[in-house]
Amino acid sequence: MPAIRPLLPPHPTSVLWSRPTGAGAAQLRRSRWLAGLVLFACVGAATAQSGAAPLANVGPVFIDFGTINFGVRKTTPVTFRNLTTSVMTLAGGGVNAAGTQAGFSATTGSCGPTLAAGASCHFDYSFRPANNSGTELTGGTTIGVTSAGRTQNFSLSFVGRGSGDLVVMRPRTMDFGDWLIGETAVVPVIITNLQSSAVSFAGGGFNTANGFGASSGTCGGALAAGASCQFNYTFTPGQNGLLQNATAIGVTTAAPALAQNFPLSFSGTGVSSVGVVTIAPIAIDFGNVKIGSRVAAPITFSNIGAVPIDFGGGGVSSNTFAGAFLGGAGCGSGTAAAGASCTLEYSLRPNMLGPDSASTGMTFSRPGASQSETFQLSGVGIGELAQVSPVEFDFGEVAIGTTHTVPVTILNDGDLPLTGFVGGGVAFPFSQTNNCNGSLAPGATCTFNYQFSASISSIGPQQTLTLISFTNVSGLQPTKEIRMRATGVDRIFNNGFE
Repeated sequence: MPAIRPLLPPHPTSVLWSRPTGAGAAQLRRSRWLAGLVLFACVGAATAQSGAAPLANVGPVFIDFGTINFGVRKTTPVTFRNLTTSVMTLAGGGVNAAGTQAGFSATTGSCGPTLAAGASCHFDYSFRPANNSGTELTGGTTIGVTSAGRTQNFSLSFVGRGSGDLVVMRPRTMDFGDWLIGETAVVPVIITNLQSSAVSFAGGGFNTANGFGASSGTCGGALAAGASCQFNYTFTPGQNGLLQNATAIGVTTAAPALAQNFPLSFSGTGVSSVGVVTIAPIAIDFGNVKIGSRVAAPITFSNIGAVPIDFGGGGVSSNTFAGAFLGGAGCGSGTAAAGASCTLEYSLRPNMLGPDSASTGMTFSRPGASQSETFQLSGVGIGELAQVSPVEFDFGEVAIGTTHTVPVTILNDGDLPLTGFVGGGVAFPFSQTNNCNGSLAPGATCTFNYQFSASISSIGPQQTLTLISFTNVSGLQPTKEIRMRATGVDRIFNNGFE
């Protein structure tokens, strides 16, 4: 790609669109947006008719990619249309150093070094967030076009935020409960790769054993895209009383490298005798879980006696947590044979942001003995039901008689179909078409294509917003706000009759 050009000063109307950051930034931007609806209506066409005629339609010149899952890449094309009657040359377009570090990148797409008269091409700009902090990341570039002895520079700016984790790892905190001295309990930590390429692992062991141990289980050095594996953690108490330990598993992606550390904490109590069963874990922390998506982890109990036992309970009164009896050899409905090990599966499908918790209990009995256990479940809802990008953009200057299009893509990155797409409509001089209807399967995308058509009646700054809503079978129904702006310019009279 050609060398990066220095960034130009902001567009004359960009005072309405400066991007505050920090506490209250989102609300401040919304206030500016509402104020801009009034102020833009008062801006005269003279602003759009000053200076030289545009050599090209270039846009969008501002892209807010929205909140993107950590490690996922979203791409938006920036289209160039040669408005002159001569061949045009293109230069620049590489993302500045700060933007590259933040996770923005560029490819020339369909554009070469020249563009024929009247022709169009596009550069592709992508955002793969460099962190998952949720803070606003920024980048920019400048592209120069030259035709018939004139040069015009176009400044492009990008923002976006990273959220979520590179992988799903659960549980993150485990309590092995009471365990006989010298006996070994095993609990798997299950990892699912959310990335489109393999991830590699490091760490996960203990500096001091303290009764706890680890093995790679089914996880090797790398895990393929979309695949799952498990590390196995053990607890073999050598003394009475509470024991605790901690470790961390490092996860790394390639091209470009992203890294995330997943802390794990463990506890268990060594005892000289137990009741009717041994059971582990008795507490599950699911960690961060994407809203609308389900993660699950097992709890296993074993009948340590010489006769069958009865058991009951274990249900969860929650609209986000759930439990199921998976059984096992010798395990029936409410009974377990002598020596049998039975598995329960508990899951979390969050429907709101932030911490969530629940608890449940089970009873176990045999003639002359009984035991009660309480299970603690927790997790944190993060992210969004689907990834919508971009959520805000500026078509840039659009010459009369031409139309510019920006696609807004909805990616279903959950595990349930999305349905019930409504909204998205806009009024003249903006318009839209879309293929978001029916059901959108997990992993699939659909697109709202937004257009701005410049005419005599749309000279000068224009802006609008729209709302898009959709749902899944669990009843979640977010509303996404899409904001857009454009400036219609007269390429005939705008050049001072040069």
